[in-house]
Amino acid sequence: MTGGLDARVTVRRGQFVLTVDVQVAQGETVAVLGRSGAGKSTLLRTLAGLLPLDEGRVTLAGQVLDDPVQRRFVPSERRPVGVVFQDYLLFPHLRARDNVAFGLQARLGQSRRHARDRAEEWLERFGISDLGDRRPGALSGGQGQRVALARALATEPRLLLLDEPLAALDSTTRGEVRAFLRTVLPTLSAPILIVTHDPTDAEVLADRTIALEAGQAVATEA
Repeated sequence: MTGGLDARVTVRRGQFVLTVDVQVAQGETVAVLGRSGAGKSTLLRTLAGLLPLDEGRVTLAGQVLDDPVQRRFVPSERRPVGVVFQDYLLFPHLRARDNVAFGLQARLGQSRRHARDRAEEWLERFGISDLGDRRPGALSGGQGQRVALARALATEPRLLLLDEPLAALDSTTRGEVRAFLRTVLPTLSAPILIVTHDPTDAEVLADRTIALEAGQAVATEA
């Protein structure tokens, strides 16, 4: 799949085995839906490079990221993948602007000044430019989610992974952020994979849904 994600994943963790094929085209959003223990987080961690495959192959934009047969494994820090974790994992000692700029400096080697300028552009794009000097502890859940998404996208990843992006939010904020994501995600050119247990999130945000149960894909819906 040129430009997209093509993953054939088999991962064994004790007695649990995840076996699933996932293809996501450029500009497409796919939700992986399932209960706790279904294998959603294992899939996300495998695609992010935090867990190696036992069998299969992961290819992104024509680049092989993981292939046990070829003994090919690209570690997470070298993968062109942006990840927004459920609890955001923002650096508590850095202001919002510097959180967004971090990947530009650490991964792309940009100067501090250029990275901060680019971070300002992303904060403005997401309507939170006035929050650039705040540290994560002074941000609401919705604001923190936007900063985390800006940080993930600032490096222009070829794949965006969202891990339960709304689960940590209260009901009011969840609706606001869901509407925000519904506006932003279709504007992105990268393939997007959302891990969620919430059918509403999958229905509203995704073009297609893969349902997991006990490590197996049980249904795929358009």
